[in-house]
Amino acid sequence: MGDRVGQDEGAERAGRPDLGGLGSLRTLFLIAGAGGSAFIPFFALLLRDRGLTPQSIGLVFAVTSLVGAVAAPLWSHLADTRLGAARVLVVSSVATGVFALVLAVSGSAFWAILVVAVVMTMCSSPGAPLSDALAVAYLGEERVSEYGRI
Repeated sequence: MGDRVGQDEGAERAGRPDLGGLGSLRTLFLIAGAGGSAFIPFFALLLRDRGLTPQSIGLVFAVTSLVGAVAAPLWSHLADTRLGAARVLVVSSVATGVFALVLAVSGSAFWAILVVAVVMTMCSSPGAPLSDALAVAYLGEERVSEYGRI
């Protein structure tokens, strides 16, 4: 434990975030991967079971993809200029969870599903980029080659 505390203090002095060590980063990546793999493959099936047509499902996927591509840089800007990557990641993750629950009870109306899916995607979009940024910042230039081990 003493070594980890010393490493974290060294990381802070070097301008890297104190994230509680490499184990915390690995846990972050594990949870993000498990969450995505549990939801994404079954989202189209959920929409189909709610009565959406294949065309409507395709539209939901298209719109949410576009929204995610636009929202991620906005979240990253907020992280870089105001709140920091870790705090934005927490806020966006909690908001994603809230809107996932809203999606679960949103019924089968196309517009309700689309709006909730769009907001949920807006909230989840910074997850991967900010997780990567935190990992690279934690490792620093001298250990960036160890990124794959996280």
